[in-house]
Amino acid sequence: GHAAMAKYFGWGPSRIVFWGLGGVAINRRPLHRSPKKDMAVSLAGPAVNIVLAIVAGAVLFGTQGAFATGTLFGEFWRLMFSLNIFWAVFNLLPIFPMDGGQTLQSALELRFKSKAKVARYTGITGIVTIIVALFLAVGPLRLLGAGIFTVILALYFIYLNYQLIQSKGRPMQWY
Repeated sequence: GHAAMAKYFGWGPSRIVFWGLGGVAINRRPLHRSPKKDMAVSLAGPAVNIVLAIVAGAVLFGTQGAFATGTLFGEFWRLMFSLNIFWAVFNLLPIFPMDGGQTLQSALELRFKSKAKVARYTGITGIVTIIVALFLAVGPLRLLGAGIFTVILALYFIYLNYQLIQSKGRPMQWY
């Protein structure tokens, strides 16, 4: 979604890199870019997740009725539905450098002229969101056995958001 939207805006081809936390579309966008176009590129990824979830849900419902998962086929489509909903919601959290954080940053660029203020507000919002999410998720994460990985991921995102605050709006490469 990100790569297709960037290409639509004439930013040229994107390189898609898969790494431990999923994937990232890398594009050498113009230096003088529009925050509105940046928002569209950021939101294109979760939009694709939502479309895929709708398709998976429709296939599952149409072939198995009421999301029943008695077969390998049904389980595949149930996982496709669940994972795409999860990734859409997770990526829309206002945590830099995720899509929600980049969308927030672009929206703040429309409001404030100071890049330092935009970086500070985006970074602080990201750190607060991470802390609140951890407090809300501690019990369920223990039950799912994902606690230590989630804490490490949260610390990594806190570090990235702290770096964003320290950058004072200067361009930074986080990947």
